[in-house]
Amino acid sequence: MHNSQYEQQYKKQVIDFFNSRTSYDNDYTIRRALPLLEYARVNATPDSEDCG
Repeated sequence: MHNSQYEQQYKKQVIDFFNSRTSYDNDYTIRRALPLLEYARVNATPDSEDCG
């Protein structure tokens, strides 16, 4: 299988997996997400938005 065919097949599998999910939010994902959001908020600086 060519690399581009593999890549397209992989992308389709990922899309199909996410489209088949019925719920994205449960206690486990929320408990993992909140500390990451807090970390991002605390570490955000005005200069971090300017990437170029």
